[in-house]
This record gives sequence, structure tokens and C-alpha cells, in this order.
Amino acid sequence: MLWILFAVAIGFLSWGAWPRPVKGGHGAGATKNVPVSPGAPGTTLRVATFNIHGCKGLDSRRDLSRTANDLAGIDIAALQEVHDSWRAPRQWLRLAGQVGMGALNSPARRRWFRPHRSNVLLTRHPPGRWSRLPLLDHAVLRSDCRNLTVVQINAPRPLWILFTHLNRREGRDEQLAQVMHMFLRYSPAVLLGDLNIRRDEPAIRDYLARGDITDALHATLDSDDAGRIDWILCRELTVRRGGIIASGASDHPLYWCDIIVE
Repeated sequence: MLWILFAVAIGFLSWGAWPRPVKGGHGAGATKNVPVSPGAPGTTLRVATFNIHGCKGLDSRRDLSRTANDLAGIDIAALQEVHDSWRAPRQWLRLAGQVGMGALNSPARRRWFRPHRSNVLLTRHPPGRWSRLPLLDHAVLRSDCRNLTVVQINAPRPLWILFTHLNRREGRDEQLAQVMHMFLRYSPAVLLGDLNIRRDEPAIRDYLARGDITDALHATLDSDDAGRIDWILCRELTVRRGGIIASGASDHPLYWCDIIVE
């Protein structure tokens, strides 16, 4: 009898440990609400994308306060690799509290019976309706579970924010095509995320050649960005300037740019 109970326990734990995708969904408003401002006409917004690597820095130490410090002065930030595990619990909620921003949590993967890894949007402006879409190759037997989230921000006119994190290799180009197809449906719009692709790769080159998409970081950064895989793409928006914060709080820098919402 004991060996049967042991086998059942091992099977249960193995089942719980196996990564599973989170289904798509839709809703309205933030997961965590704080007092936010709708903005005013002509508002300048500082938007950012930041793969926080579970708040694990280049020194291999996890420190949410370092990540929060990098987010100072940002109005809208898309975060990737946000963890919720026993070792790193509810990072999205704790970060939102430290920076005083609303948060929309978009989990992509479940593990140990809970959302385990997420993309998160932090915002100082009220989010409206949103939808979460599983990306291609988002299958039960894969550990790389990816999604795209589309949210309307009122700042003050409706502004569409899309945020995601794509596979590094297999299926990435197909996921990119799916994301760009959605991006081109919205305006004015900003696409934020770790796309795991460089500017010179064929899968994205044709999109950058269009006249209605602005690669905001390439247009504003002074440094060579040929190896960059984090992106801020804009449609029907004026981009003023951009920058990089590379504090070592993650294995990625934070990238930001200023956009004008007319």
C-alpha cells in the first residue's frame, strides 16, 4: 500500500511541475488598481520594455528593489519573465506596489497549480478593455508558453498597447507574423516586448520597411543597436527620444522612449 501511495504522490508532483499554457481571455481594467491619471491632450508618455529575468541580476541575486528603481519615471512599462513561484512569489504585485502603478498581469504559463510566469503591464494611466491571445506553438507539451496581450489605455485619447515575449528559436517567426498582424489592426498603437529578433533578420525586415511603423529605439538611440532583441514599435505616434538603463538588475537592459499622445 505504501508504494502505491508513494507512486501516486510522485505522479501528482510530476503533474504539478509540468509547465502548461494559460488559456486566452479578455476583460477590462487592471489586475491591481491604484489611483491613476487619464492624462491631458498633448501628453508625453514614457513607455518602456524590460525583460526583468525574474528580478535576477547579473550578480545572480534576486532584488525587486533594483528592478523598481529602474522603473522610476516610466509611465507605461511592459515586463517579461515576471515570476510567481514559492521562491519568487507574486513579483508583479510586489513591483506594482513598490512603484505605485496599476498592473495588468497576463500569465503565459502555469506550474505548481498557479500562474508561474507572466508578461505584465505597469501603467500610470487607466487601462480599459484587454484581450490575451495564445501564440502559435502554445501547446500543452511545450515549456515555452507565449501570449500576446492587447490593452486600451486612456491617456487621454484611446491608445492601444500590445505586449509580448516570443520564443528564441522554434516557432518565433510564425509568432512574430501573428503579433504583427494584430499590431497592424490598431492605431495609434505601441508594441512592446522581447521579440528575440534583431533588426537585420528577414522575418522583421519587411515590416520595418513599411511607412506606417516606427522602430522607436532605432530612431532615438545614439548607440549601435544591431544586436538588440527588445523592441518598441509605434504606429501613428510622434517619438521624441529614447534611452537605455543598464543597471545590472537583469540580464537585459530597460529600454524606454517618449511618445506624444495628441
